[in-house]
Amino acid sequence: LFKQVSKKYQENLTYYADKDEITQYQKADDILTDIQRYKAILDVVNQYDKGDFADKESESFSNYLDLFDFGKSKKEPVEEALPIDEDILPTTDSVIVPVQNE
Repeated sequence: LFKQVSKKYQENLTYYADKDEITQYQKADDILTDIQRYKAILDVVNQYDKGDFADKESESFSNYLDLFDFGKSKKEPVEEALPIDEDILPTTDSVIVPVQNE
């Protein structure tokens, strides 16, 4: 049963992996859902099979993950500075009054 279900997820992931990066990002929810479901059934296999089958299927899963660059940065992202709202900055004629405790 695992082989039948995982094959469907593998087909889906292979399909999305052949698409360009923009399409992959547009379909990210679908791709991540397939990855999560594939991982969930693999977790069941790993829970009950500690042998070669589980190891082989885990390696196969990892190979499908490697088809995608989600979360892998090719270079450090540059954070853009947020614009300063001039209306909330103090002016030279602003007065700061300390709060006095009674």
